[in-house]
Amino acid sequence: MTKVTTALALTVALVAAAAIALSAFLNYGAVRVSYKESLAQRFTIVTERVGEIIEKALSLGLPLAGQDTLAALLPREQAGDPLVVSLDVINDRGQVLFSSDPARVGTIVPNDEPQTPHYRRDISTDFGVGAGAVILRASGRAIDDGLEQVAGELRQTALLTSLAAMLLAFWGVPWLIRGLNRSVMSDSNTEGDDRAVLPPDLAAELDEIERQQALISQRPGMAAGAEG
Repeated sequence: MTKVTTALALTVALVAAAAIALSAFLNYGAVRVSYKESLAQRFTIVTERVGEIIEKALSLGLPLAGQDTLAALLPREQAGDPLVVSLDVINDRGQVLFSSDPARVGTIVPNDEPQTPHYRRDISTDFGVGAGAVILRASGRAIDDGLEQVAGELRQTALLTSLAAMLLAFWGVPWLIRGLNRSVMSDSNTEGDDRAVLPPDLAAELDEIERQQALISQRPGMAAGAEG
């Protein structure tokens, strides 16, 4: 390859690699949002299911503190999702009445746990009076690990695609340039003979016209020779 061809191929390869990297970055942002939204929906389903069970028992007159079946229900719900750290049921004062983690029973749920994502579903009586809440605590580290895995897959895909684009650029650009060179050389070979692109009948008529013009141009010369 010539220097111009190499420079052009390198430019195309770099532009393609940059475009792929930008696309991967934008895709990661979209995937990150979708991943967190899907987790929120999944956790909300769990808290809604537990909350509905509790409110049905409340409507039958069973107080929240007396719903002992929750002691078995919460660990079962928590075991179904490895991202769930604990599933708690608290009263209106914030005290844990039931939990998938027995060590949390009787404790007060802190208002701020920045490292632990929370998903809360309030519990109300039939009269709209707040009785407590269901709180799902998720593993922030596990969520971040899942996002990192997705990011790693995107990086690997972007790297492989960039390499393929660069190889295609270093093969395709010289091929295109050779094709253009052949086209230019072909045009230059036919440029001197414009009749090559004319229909045969028209080309023959032009030849005849040029022959007649040549004969006419020779006559004055012949007459001048005779006078001499």
